[in-house]
Amino acid sequence: MTGRASLERLAPWLLVVVVAAALAVRLHGLRERTLIQAEAYAPRIDYPEWCENPYPRVTLADTLRSVASDDKHPPAYYVLLWLWTGAFGTGIGSLRLPSVLLGVATILGLYRLARRDHGGGIALFAAALLSANCVHIFYSQIARMWVPATLLAVASVALLADLERGSTRLRRAAYVVVSALGLWSEYYFFPFLGAQLLSTLFGRLPPARARSLLRLQAAAFLLACPIVTYMRVHSFFRHELADDTWGAVTELLGFNGMVHRAALLPWRAPWGAALYALLVAAGLALLVAGARWRLAAAQAQAARAASAEPSAAERETPRSSNVAPFAAAVVASLGSLALAAFHVGGWKINLVAALLPWPLLLLWRAVDSRWEQLVAPLQRIRGTRIVRLLCADRYAALIVLTPLPLVAVSLAVHPVIVSRGLLLLAPFCLLLVACGVAALARLWIAAGAVTAALLTMGALGVRHAWTTYHVHPRDYLGLSQRLTPLLRQGEPLVLENGWWSQPLLYYVNHRLARIEPAGPWDRRLRDSPLAAGSGAAIASFWFVVWRPEPLLEHGVAAQDDEYATAGFARTGRVDARGAAALHYERR
Repeated sequence: MTGRASLERLAPWLLVVVVAAALAVRLHGLRERTLIQAEAYAPRIDYPEWCENPYPRVTLADTLRSVASDDKHPPAYYVLLWLWTGAFGTGIGSLRLPSVLLGVATILGLYRLARRDHGGGIALFAAALLSANCVHIFYSQIARMWVPATLLAVASVALLADLERGSTRLRRAAYVVVSALGLWSEYYFFPFLGAQLLSTLFGRLPPARARSLLRLQAAAFLLACPIVTYMRVHSFFRHELADDTWGAVTELLGFNGMVHRAALLPWRAPWGAALYALLVAAGLALLVAGARWRLAAAQAQAARAASAEPSAAERETPRSSNVAPFAAAVVASLGSLALAAFHVGGWKINLVAALLPWPLLLLWRAVDSRWEQLVAPLQRIRGTRIVRLLCADRYAALIVLTPLPLVAVSLAVHPVIVSRGLLLLAPFCLLLVACGVAALARLWIAAGAVTAALLTMGALGVRHAWTTYHVHPRDYLGLSQRLTPLLRQGEPLVLENGWWSQPLLYYVNHRLARIEPAGPWDRRLRDSPLAAGSGAAIASFWFVVWRPEPLLEHGVAAQDDEYATAGFARTGRVDARGAAALHYERR
């Protein structure tokens, strides 16, 4: 039995080892690290009514309204997390466990997707690369939508590949639902699904099957029309470009452990920069080699299929009904009306969102009714060199086409690119890297060396994750552990009413401790006669200063000066990373 045949036979068993290791790594320290600011937006966390960023998200209506007013993402993840926390509570492990499980499910989904096209060896290698990707590990351990969106991306592409081979009602429905759920979970899924649409339109599919798939993709986009209500508000918020562009590239490639700038010592030395650039170039070369290898394999398969008897799936006439887009338009209009009933957004924007599916449906029907006339122009476009390069391979098309509209918006309007949003491309990048290693199959020594190097760098990436990504600039857990025992009964704890301080309220129960917002508190000290000592004067209180480490002492000095004018002197201090809790007593 050859080595490749043995690997194919052992791949399912080795996958169990990979998945077990991935699960263990993602569960390690899950409850021990502090809640980060982004996780404070999880629903059902018990916040005081005066909190504004986010507003308390206790009920489903609260969650839908709060996402529209103080968030930057569509609501699907929060709705699903609202259901989860209703059943399992808001403990830190409970909040993060869905991301852990969905992260492991993404590894399994990538293995299934790769195994069907390339066999168990490449599938196992791609799954191992993703399991050791420290960026994927990090986002698998926080309660955010990026790992669920990545799973939906893998599932959407896998279902699309299944539909290209044969269509069933269940597959069609699953593809529409999964793709629409991705659109409702993360805005970056819009260009991702758009890249799928372009790949379907200009790829190698027969026109009839492409037409059938385009109808399903049109239905998924129509189901996302109610998100216009959220886009209207979220468009006023601005994302920022990553400071380290090359770091964002390596995040997608999975070379974080050894290649990331923080891991190269000394980074400022010329050889450090050269090694960094060399490794990134090697990773990109493997990715390009993998795309070319897949393209050559697809061409060889097409040549064999042309001379062979068509299979039953190939002889199958694709469904040609337009029921899916029409049904999606109806559901989308009803969804917009439901958001209006929950008082999400104004009635005007909800009316626009409710009506929007119908002109889009008419536009699609106009295209669909003229499909036969469009086939010849489409074939000519498919024959152009640039389209063949972009759309011949599905994974390469996703990697290249997804960022293009983001780059265009960033250049024309304002920056919208954040590296974590592109996490949904990471599985496909790693799959092409695995295919690039397979392209070296004849050079078995080189292939083995590259495989060992990639897995070693992935293992170093796991170690790098614990020392960089998991160190949040503000340690809410540590501050609460040091501060809570010192709080006297009825003694006020004053917090700034902002996103940077609200996660502390996850650890300090406002129903047991007296929590005061800083703005009204400072006005009361300044304007009330209680500040001068008459009546029931305030004897002491705590105030928390949040600043980056270099600016923390400046913030402490400013608070000391401000409260000194009100007759208070600092008598105690508790420190944690990025914060200082200051105790003041009346002089």
